[in-house]
Amino acid sequence: MINVLAAAYVWQSVRLVPWVSIPQFYPANKQMIQHPKCKITVIKRSLNQDIIDGYMKKEMKNSNLCSTFKEGNEFLVYSEFQMPENFCHWAWADIRKDIIAIINGAQFPWFAEKGMTISGCTDWFKPVLFKIEKL
Repeated sequence: MINVLAAAYVWQSVRLVPWVSIPQFYPANKQMIQHPKCKITVIKRSLNQDIIDGYMKKEMKNSNLCSTFKEGNEFLVYSEFQMPENFCHWAWADIRKDIIAIINGAQFPWFAEKGMTISGCTDWFKPVLFKIEKL
């Protein structure tokens, strides 16, 4: 039986590629344990009532803050290609580029904290701001 922690070789495209197993496997069934790559925290919800009053239809003017999120909500991201459960699809599309940047080590010099950024959804009538931090 092959030791899970031993180095193995995988045949790929007519060449041998070394594959080193790391202790992220359960010994019994070899299922991978996924660790979160970053965390998204809702830091602010806003309502731009002046913009709503000036541009939206009358029946839409009774808008409220975004109902999908609440300040303090936290979401763990295990893959930059998979949206966290109960996350808004529109917000995910808007902030995914920043998630990819943070996961891949981007550092933004204008922030006091390293490995983080602030991003937001583009619903400018009732925007939501998120803190994205690498774990």
